[in-house]
Amino acid sequence: MKLVTLLATAMTLLFLIASPPPILAQSSAGETGEPLGEIAEALSRIADMLERQAQGSRLDLLMKRVDASNRKLERLDARLRTVQRDYAQARENLTRMEAELETVDERAVVDDVDPDDLRFQRRQIETEIELGRQRTISLGMSKAQLQNEIASRNHEVENWQAYVDRELSGLE
Repeated sequence: MKLVTLLATAMTLLFLIASPPPILAQSSAGETGEPLGEIAEALSRIADMLERQAQGSRLDLLMKRVDASNRKLERLDARLRTVQRDYAQARENLTRMEAELETVDERAVVDDVDPDDLRFQRRQIETEIELGRQRTISLGMSKAQLQNEIASRNHEVENWQAYVDRELSGLE
């Protein structure tokens, strides 16, 4: 804010010097023309310098925005890796439980096992399989949601970077 105020003050001074009061305008060029021209030139250089500083500050803020978006993207990527790992483990557990259920069914045919025990084991495994399926579905949805959010954030970061690039090219 100070920079904007300083820039406005410099521009006002430049305007005042560029158009001197009528009394000074009537004076001879040797008395006031040269010093006023030097002051106007100095103020013009100050205004240019302040404008470049303002642009630099603006670009710094834009770069901070890009950095913040990148950090958010990194956190999302880490969460996605965790969910993908959990999803893979849940799928493995589900496959293992389904194989265990087949084993129980085979034992019922081959071994002489109490049918009540087999039904109990079967119900227990089926319950675990259902819970495993629900967990797999939940993790799959979380994975898809994170992938969509990451794609959206990637697009946002690309837009910010393109905007910064356009701003930088305008400074050249």
